[in-house]
Amino acid sequence: MRLTGGEQLRVARLRAGLTQFQVARLVGRPQNAVARWEASEEGAPPEVWREAGLTEPGTVSPGEEARILRERLGLTHEKVRYLLGWHEKAVRRRSVLDPPISHVHVIRMEHGEADASVYLGVLRTLVERSERRVGQSVK
Repeated sequence: MRLTGGEQLRVARLRAGLTQFQVARLVGRPQNAVARWEASEEGAPPEVWREAGLTEPGTVSPGEEARILRERLGLTHEKVRYLLGWHEKAVRRRSVLDPPISHVHVIRMEHGEADASVYLGVLRTLVERSERRVGQSVK
């Protein structure tokens, strides 16, 4: 998966355990500048990376990739649970003995504390479908 410059900045910031506000103070810029960089395709200028002491993330974990894809799709943790059938009503309807998965578990998957393979696979499929729809509407 190719990360945008903004996504790379966000991953690096989160790995360093910094908030947007903390990065802004390190580089002498307002917090909304950091938010704009993270939301952009290009990301932050190289001097910002140096001044904040951040390094490019290189590869991302499955959980980090899942969080990035979820955010690209504009989904909340709760919406993901519904899409995956992990909420209480769906589990009861299927008469499955597995307990429903809470939004906390979804967050744990994004932080690498639980297996995110199914979650990541579904999000990749959703991204592919949305990209196909956009491609078809442009034609």
